[in-house]
Amino acid sequence: IVGIDQQDLYVEKTDGRNRYLERGEWRDMRLEREQIPVKGRSEPVEVELKFTRHGPVIYEDPERKRAFALRWTGAEPGGAGYLASLALDRAQNWKEFLAATERWKIPGENLVYADVDGNIGWVAAGLAPIRKNWSGLLPQPGDTGVYEWSGFVPFSELPQRFNPPEHYIATANHNILPRGYPHRLGYEWNPGFRFRRVDEVLRAGKKFTVADFQKLQHDETSLVARELIAMLKQAPAAGADARRRLESWDC
Repeated sequence: IVGIDQQDLYVEKTDGRNRYLERGEWRDMRLEREQIPVKGRSEPVEVELKFTRHGPVIYEDPERKRAFALRWTGAEPGGAGYLASLALDRAQNWKEFLAATERWKIPGENLVYADVDGNIGWVAAGLAPIRKNWSGLLPQPGDTGVYEWSGFVPFSELPQRFNPPEHYIATANHNILPRGYPHRLGYEWNPGFRFRRVDEVLRAGKKFTVADFQKLQHDETSLVARELIAMLKQAPAAGADARRRLESWDC
């Protein structure tokens, strides 16, 4: 997973009915009606769906005349999940892999590459909105026109590598942004412990077998435990039996 921030919540000002404000002008929401079959009922339930220019309205507060609309990259053209897999699965070389990966919209993924000639590569793939002078971490007013996406990060500027000097590639949902990277792709990443353990094993530089990778896939070594036990050894003596048992643990 690459934690690209691919959605924003907009607070729309409404007239309490089906109009919302956009830069001082009232706009009609787009209305759709759907029939939803419900188990145990003879007739389907009809629901009314509302959309602003930002996307579907997911909640309304008529008293305060507010509606909350969600903009999401999955609603962009070609945004069906994993759609680019159809092209990716047919790639014959790195150039074709990149061409297919450029079409990858959602979800944000670490896509890795290897071929019979010994080449390896990686792309942090996904449609990444550009937010100029705002972060997208909080709901934004939808009526001002200030908090709009300014396009998407060009594919050529997404983090990627080809035949790195260490001769291996490792990702584990951790922060993959290179130092000094100019774009804010996202803010939430898994702790780096899994990546650090994979990196530790692969850095050994030996010739790995399928069995080695099976073992790594099921690896149980805890780097957190290593750090805690190192701290424990420096702490004042307390709970001698528990301490002794922990210090003898192989993590």
